[in-house]
Amino acid sequence: MSWSQIVDYVYLGEFDVLRLGISDRSHEKWTKQVHREAAIKFFKLCRAREEIRRLNVEVRRLEFSMQTESNKVMVMLRTLATEDPPLASELQRQWKYRSSVNDVHRNRLAELRTMSYFTGARVTMSCTLDNTEGLHDDTTEEDTHIEVATDFIAEIMD
Repeated sequence: MSWSQIVDYVYLGEFDVLRLGISDRSHEKWTKQVHREAAIKFFKLCRAREEIRRLNVEVRRLEFSMQTESNKVMVMLRTLATEDPPLASELQRQWKYRSSVNDVHRNRLAELRTMSYFTGARVTMSCTLDNTEGLHDDTTEEDTHIEVATDFIAEIMD
């Protein structure tokens, strides 16, 4: 008997229903290690796909946020230039650093879009101070992989 078989039996032995049950369940498909590992990998794959969808939305949100911030700061800098030049100068100094950080993010997002496995929108977002539309979270869409997972698990459990 190998160590993995011992671990498998210990794993199954932790369930009182299985241990105290009248019939022997060790021949069922779902008791096989390979089937459990396949189910775990399948669900990890499902979660990875969900995460990719969330990240695609987050990429758009980050771009939109950076663009909106840039527009607002530019308006504020123009206003402060006439009303309070010292404050405008300080804001300009701080914005220069923040803008360079945003440029790094924009460059990385542009690189991401060129990759063949990128599944999000391949165009960059642009906005004005009045434009807040065009950014919608589509993660609530019904997923067919849940049905596939249910069917897969049901088949193993039979």
